Amino acid sequence: MKKHLLEGKVIGIPLGEQLFLTGLITRQNKDILLGYFFKQTYRNLPTITEWKPSEVCLICLFSALGIKNKEWEIIGDFPMWNRQEWEVPTFKLRDPINESVYYAIAYDDNIISSKRYRITEEEAEKYYRDGIYGYKAVEAVLSNKI
Repeated sequence: MKKHLLEGKVIGIPLGEQLFLTGLITRQNKDILLGYFFKQTYRNLPTITEWKPSEVCLICLFSALGIKNKEWEIIGDFPMWNRQEWEVPTFKLRDPINESVYYAIAYDDNIISSKRYRITEEEAEKYYRDGIYGYKAVEAVLSNKI
């Protein structure tokens, strides 16, 4: 995939028989994407003219494999796409050894490098979990949110 070719694309994620959620790809670093996923469900995959962004239910880094192998469909280009209107959020990471320790993970605008700093458990509650999800993991998380 060419650099940033998928940024600004609206995608459809199947969650079972005749049920879809949608997402927006806001950053691309080779085959790693940053996506905002929306809570509204659809019985049929919407066209880009039928689609409207709804409440965000997940923001994460994920693999482009679902798109590459055509299990996820590209619906179309986000109308009036502007990269700066969709920030790269700060994520959280819980220390695997000392579970009372949390870190904020702040990526650069191209999701190439990141900085980590310690935060409180209360601060961590504001952020989505850090990590690169496989596309099936994204489907599982989204299924639990509807």
